[in-house]
Amino acid sequence: MPTPGKWSQIMLPAALEGAYEMEVVFTRHRGKDTVYIGLPVGTHARNLALSTWAGEVHGLEMIDGVEARDNPDSVRPGTLENARKHTVLIRVAPNRDKVAIDVLLDCRPLLSWQGFQKSLSLFQGQDQPDWRRPTVGVTHGEDMRVAFHSVRIRRLPAGWALPGMAGITVPEKLVPVAHFAFDKPAERFHNSGSLGAQTRLEPRGSVTFTKPGHRDAPPKALGDGARLVDDNQPGGLIGDRSLLTGRAWTVAVWFRRNRATNDDFLVYLRGLDGYGGGSPELNVILSPKNDLEVNDFPDATHAGKQYLLSGVPVKPQAWHHLALTFETEKKATDGPGRLRVYLDGRRLGEYDDVFIAGALRSGRSALVFGCVYLRYVSNTWERTLDGVLADIRIFDLALTEPQVKELLDEVASSVKPDSLGQPSHQDDTAGRSAGGN
Repeated sequence: MPTPGKWSQIMLPAALEGAYEMEVVFTRHRGKDTVYIGLPVGTHARNLALSTWAGEVHGLEMIDGVEARDNPDSVRPGTLENARKHTVLIRVAPNRDKVAIDVLLDCRPLLSWQGFQKSLSLFQGQDQPDWRRPTVGVTHGEDMRVAFHSVRIRRLPAGWALPGMAGITVPEKLVPVAHFAFDKPAERFHNSGSLGAQTRLEPRGSVTFTKPGHRDAPPKALGDGARLVDDNQPGGLIGDRSLLTGRAWTVAVWFRRNRATNDDFLVYLRGLDGYGGGSPELNVILSPKNDLEVNDFPDATHAGKQYLLSGVPVKPQAWHHLALTFETEKKATDGPGRLRVYLDGRRLGEYDDVFIAGALRSGRSALVFGCVYLRYVSNTWERTLDGVLADIRIFDLALTEPQVKELLDEVASSVKPDSLGQPSHQDDTAGRSAGGN
């Protein structure tokens, strides 16, 4: 989007009133000035200014007649890295004459503001012809060039609130498309997610289920778990790969490793030829040294293999929460996307250009938990986790970092601390730098 003048914008074909969530994905290729997002608030249009005043601040314009540069509610510095794709998530919730606005930039909280709607205003000359229609745009720099890749808007029901922010709307309870918990009478996993019986998680090989009070039983908040053992009695859980074929997804699982036996698999997406069997794959592994590893092999030759993450210690004989999120502009079956990895609520890495389409397109591919399946090699399950899996959830959206922490806190708040793994002290870009495949 070239910007030869002082102000250039795109008015979006949507009319918004009430509470909503808006996600904007963009890249600033050149320049150092403002990227604007116009927000319908109450009965007026308001602006979020990113990198305004040549990168001095991020903030709302204006608050009580004061522009972002001079407003104490703004965030300094207003850094935006050029030639990098950025994601802004904004939640707006009017409540009578007040409003609450919450903003995340690249999955990290940027600002939260609440106050009277009349306190917010636009610069003179920025009035919108239709205040209900959101906008995206840029301003000031003669050398500015910004590409807006996508805008996604979701209306939010009244009454959902972010703790500590009256009126900020987020789901009280995130609803996954698949939520697998053990069904005792049927001796299988039951899906209580929105897809219900349409999709299942099937135990294969040697899988038993924990009983309350057993030393391997998960914390009570997780229900029963699937007990897996080492390669002498291999087994695992197989799910439906179609859950991961959309534009975005999240896979979350609680696990406990009792004993290191090999490169044991936590999550495995690929053809059922098995590890190293000549088809694309994405895998999450626990090494013999109790380190977490994440690898992406985009093609059958493994020529472009990507060792995304390694060297992250995982405490054995303790419960940990793993979450993977993925999002792309089209569908996961069409091209590369951005993968984020979380352990115990902390983001360990963010990686662009992760290609899983090959693994999803294979006619013999599957989503497997706890092992690797060598069906077409030796008809066995191998590299099985010696431990327990519990509370497997799959979402059809890429959860934000606060939402991943919500999943963790559902359990962590009611469990003895010594039974949970400690959050990793690695940097957010442990193993490989974010985006550096």
